[in-house]
Amino acid sequence: LPESTRQRHTQYVLAAQQPDGGFIGREGGSDLYYSGFALRSLSILGELQGPPAEKAAAFLRRRLSGRESIVDFLSLVYGAMLLDAAAGIDVFAEAAPHWRDAVSDALEALRRPDGGYAKGAEGAISSTYHTFLVLLCRELIGKPLTDPQRVIEFILSQRAEEGGFREI
Repeated sequence: LPESTRQRHTQYVLAAQQPDGGFIGREGGSDLYYSGFALRSLSILGELQGPPAEKAAAFLRRRLSGRESIVDFLSLVYGAMLLDAAAGIDVFAEAAPHWRDAVSDALEALRRPDGGYAKGAEGAISSTYHTFLVLLCRELIGKPLTDPQRVIEFILSQRAEEGGFREI
């Protein structure tokens, strides 16, 4: 893209960055989901660096100890991996030594007997969308899926007659 276009888009995204380092969501205030979009945008624009990246990393670090939905958690992990790749900032540097195992265990607690993953701990039914999110998170943290055949069977069970796939 021309430099003027990149700069215009960069300025637009950075205008949404809040004092806490996150990016504003639909309901106001910093939001992990929207922060994920902003970090991906800045990365694509080649501008995920310097003070904006440092502020975003601080925001993500503060959210590490919270209980997040799988959608927000994926945004947190993906944003952290982007910051590491683009700016050399390790959001997880001060995390517990076995944080990947703890995350893997928490994700595995969402697995249901049909091989898929539920939206949350209280969910009794697997979600196609959330199953894919769990797979993405596991890939990002370097924790391979256990018994992938069960996930394949679940996904195939979600196939509708017209060729698409059901969410639930």
